[in-house]
Amino acid sequence: MKKLKYLLVLLVSIFLGLMLIANTSQAKILKVGLLFREFHTDRWQHDRYIFSQIMKNEDIRLYSFSARGSEDLQVAQISQLIQDGVDALVIVPVDGTSKKLSAVLKRAKEHNIILMAYDQMIDKSYINAYVGVDSKDTIKAQAGEILNITTKGNYIFILNSKDQEFHNTLNEAFDFYRKQTEKKYKINTYVIDSSNIHGVLDNLLIKLKYKVSGIFAYDDNVASKAISILHKNNIYSVYVAGMNATANGVIHILSGSQYSTIYRDIASEATIAGSTIVALLKKNKLPKAMNLVSANKYSSHIPTWKKPSTYITKGNIGFLTHNKQAFSDRILRIIHAQVDSNNNIHSP
Repeated sequence: MKKLKYLLVLLVSIFLGLMLIANTSQAKILKVGLLFREFHTDRWQHDRYIFSQIMKNEDIRLYSFSARGSEDLQVAQISQLIQDGVDALVIVPVDGTSKKLSAVLKRAKEHNIILMAYDQMIDKSYINAYVGVDSKDTIKAQAGEILNITTKGNYIFILNSKDQEFHNTLNEAFDFYRKQTEKKYKINTYVIDSSNIHGVLDNLLIKLKYKVSGIFAYDDNVASKAISILHKNNIYSVYVAGMNATANGVIHILSGSQYSTIYRDIASEATIAGSTIVALLKKNKLPKAMNLVSANKYSSHIPTWKKPSTYITKGNIGFLTHNKQAFSDRILRIIHAQVDSNNNIHSP
């Protein structure tokens, strides 16, 4: 009788052990969707690489997509990921104020999907967290620098039409300096969209009789296109400011054709974002680095992480050209190959 009881206990133990192994092997695989507004710049490729490493280390599947600048495509991608049963979405929105985006995010929320706005805030309060870099003060520093150099002229803002924050910040900065100084600024500002820069900028230059004092571009790649157009028209003495500190921007600053850019610590930004998603998925809580804020224009009390950006000119460009956090080894080699020890550019 005792042997029979022992055998039964042994069989039950083996059965429970097999059930535990089966349940463990069938444990749910977590899935995260990473959605970029576009993917043709070095910056977003760097972000995706960091995200992929974090998710790989945590045994989380990552699906990344580019909307190629299309709001409708991004909404369709999110819809498909909802249907595929993802657990979290990290979104760099094409248009953070889009009603279509808000509608699809509402549906995602109904499916209990964790939502993060990345690099740019999203309208409505559906998101669980926002991670970005605070460039507002740095953009104001750019504007202050140019207004210290000259007090008059035509200035062109080349913007992404889906994101007015850059334009609004520049306008605020110009208005601020006008009010804070005794100088009588005589500045005319013109706004054009970056999507059709070649035709529009050419026509504007003709209208202005090729008299331009400065160009503020939405990013360094757009600034690079503007510089090409200026040089094609034999215009060289123009203050050109960009953003996001790309390899093109660094090379142009070293050669003297671009005055400044703004460096955003992408490595920290992407690492915090990835770590936050992991914490929300596995621990259902935010990391200590996140702060509860109500200082954005869309909604209040969204857990947020924002790091200050750095204003870069030729004077402190070494911060970037020897910074492996800013660029990969491959990009640094390209920069160093094109610029000699005297900061002369070898090839455009």
